[in-house]
Amino acid sequence: MSTKTRLLLVEGDDDKRVIPELIEKNGVIWTLDDPLIPHIHPCGGYAKLLNQLKTRLKESSLSQLGVIFTLGSLGKIPQDDNYIKRLKKQCLIPNIPMLRNL
Repeated sequence: MSTKTRLLLVEGDDDKRVIPELIEKNGVIWTLDDPLIPHIHPCGGYAKLLNQLKTRLKESSLSQLGVIFTLGSLGKIPQDDNYIKRLKKQCLIPNIPMLRNL
């Protein structure tokens, strides 16, 4: 049986560095040998992150896929739900659950 992987796509190297620090500041020990900890993959920008997302969603080896990007990547900071619609359209995915107001 193959091991399913957890993957977190982020925009860049700064995100890859900061996310574990933020999680540890909130009491979660971030160790790479823990099977519950995802691999963080910096994509090199928002456009490349979208391309990676389209590809990674088709991978059968993934058990979980997460995505973190800044709203500033979408241009003007959105004041409504248009950014969710835009992301869904760009990824060609009808239903992406989104966390809001974090």
